Amino acid sequence: MVELNKRYKHFKGTEYVPLFFAKDSETLETLVIYQNPENYEIWARPEKMWDDVIDDNGTKRFTLVEG
Repeated sequence: MVELNKRYKHFKGTEYVPLFFAKDSETLETLVIYQNPENYEIWARPEKMWDDVIDDNGTKRFTLVEG
């Protein structure tokens, strides 16, 4: 489950802050709108992908940095 306004670390090392949830206008899929706090870039990813395990070692796509 994604917690808004908390800092998460992507498996490639960059930290991001989820800001909002949005709905895709075609599929109605829930998206996470998130920002890189260093350069202010805004990104979107399907919510269902947020907690994905991306390898056989159990590495998660995003890990909560602050609780």
